[in-house]
Amino acid sequence: MGAEAEAIGIRHRSWRGFARVAILTIPLIETLGISPASAWGAEGHNIIAYIAASELTPNAKASVSDLLEGDAASSMVRASTWADEIRSSRRETAPWHYVNIRLQNTGYVSSRDCMNDDCVVAQVQRDIKIIGDKSISKPIRAEALRFLIHFVGDVHQPLHCVDNDDRGGNSVRVRLNGTQTNLHAVWDSSIVETLGLSASAIAVSLEKTISKDQVLAWQHSSVVEWANESFNIARGTIYTRLPGKGQTEAPILLPATYAHSQAPVVANQLEKAGVRLAGILNRSFLSPVFTSSVAPTTQVRRAIGFAESGSYVGQSVTVEGIIADVHQARGGTVFLDFGGVYPNSIFTAVIFQSDVRKFYNLQSLKRRKVAVFGEVKMYRGKPEVILSSPDQLKILN
Repeated sequence: MGAEAEAIGIRHRSWRGFARVAILTIPLIETLGISPASAWGAEGHNIIAYIAASELTPNAKASVSDLLEGDAASSMVRASTWADEIRSSRRETAPWHYVNIRLQNTGYVSSRDCMNDDCVVAQVQRDIKIIGDKSISKPIRAEALRFLIHFVGDVHQPLHCVDNDDRGGNSVRVRLNGTQTNLHAVWDSSIVETLGLSASAIAVSLEKTISKDQVLAWQHSSVVEWANESFNIARGTIYTRLPGKGQTEAPILLPATYAHSQAPVVANQLEKAGVRLAGILNRSFLSPVFTSSVAPTTQVRRAIGFAESGSYVGQSVTVEGIIADVHQARGGTVFLDFGGVYPNSIFTAVIFQSDVRKFYNLQSLKRRKVAVFGEVKMYRGKPEVILSSPDQLKILN
């Protein structure tokens, strides 16, 4: 397929795809110049947005609401499909939805797979920089946020990160339970549909299975790692297990249980996308948003005990107490637990992996009395303070 067809979105990829639409309709679309984007569903992207919204810190939630001008959760869900909706009118955005890593390769190489930074990996990286730069005008940051919400989802769809000369599986005709469709549509729609009846209900169900360790591990990985994860699923789980000679010869008869058997893979990708999107937004929006209707964060001058910290959410305080445990997650983030060892801790001071090197011998703090300073936030029902500088930590004995 030529570059012009590519540009007008014929190779469009989304978590919901050509559901119930046979591959034979493609020539008609190409002939009439009609973009299929408006007919595509959005359940996968909606699920990701719901999960991400539920994982936002108060500051991130306020910033998202400010940029998207509405309730954070509902605004994110609406924004999750916006990049698809404007694709036909913004042709330059078409390559931002995917990255072509050849099936025979071993992983992502930017100079080979993302020339001129024109792919989903580079675009996610650009959008992250834009939303966190307050010197950029609000409309531009808001647009970058809408793109980001969608593209984080796209990079977690395995067939967005592979190239087997089949338009991300759209050209691979398959038959599943008596219906002729294509491989991309199965992974966009058919498998997602096995997870539940509505995006919101699926999101709630999936989030219950996500552990804190998974959140930490998933959030402290790079966009390149996400693309490689998706590529490896496409290579090792999708293409190599397709029945039939040549793997992509049509029609391929998929087992009746195919969608249900692959549901755990899709569920895991949706979970990762939602958690990672939340991680990006939480790091990008560390500072509170001040508007005429939102009072600035107040600073409590006196020190408080860690057991009181839950009463000071949104305020900058000095919290004192003895550290019960110091532990480091696989992603590198360090947690200083007060009042008990995780998961029984009452309050936690969190040091992200990128800041750990600023602190000296954190393990020596176990059973020491310290004071930490910062804004109290709630994370999954428990108060915490994020430490990004040694100035926020003082050893008292």
